[in-house]
Amino acid sequence: MGFHFSASATVNTQAVMNALSRALKPAVLEAADLFQQAAKSYVPVDTGALQESIHIEEIADGPFYYEVSVHPAEPATNKWGFDPAYARRIEYGFVGMDSLGRNYNQAAQPYMRPAYDSEKSNAESAVNSGLAGAVA
Repeated sequence: MGFHFSASATVNTQAVMNALSRALKPAVLEAADLFQQAAKSYVPVDTGALQESIHIEEIADGPFYYEVSVHPAEPATNKWGFDPAYARRIEYGFVGMDSLGRNYNQAAQPYMRPAYDSEKSNAESAVNSGLAGAVA
């Protein structure tokens, strides 16, 4: 006395992996765009140079891996290595003397961290739904 239960499924694994691979880059870029737009909305604007410098940079691109970073400044040949040079000072604040001998007691005006905090769950959802849509 008893019963027997079985189930089987066939999945074309390669087709699923190919679909995920195609969907990965757009999903990650959509998530990065959320962070970029939020950072641009939080950054204090004087001339607009810092706001315009916030950009998405590709780090790695492979068949099943895609990585980007959202940066507040562009690489530059100045002694700080990025432009605008004050991007870090706005985010974290600065107390002390700068290289030109000017004294500062500048409070932080964070824009990158609040962008991350406000958009993290939306970005995760964008990636998840982008990948789920690829295999649906």
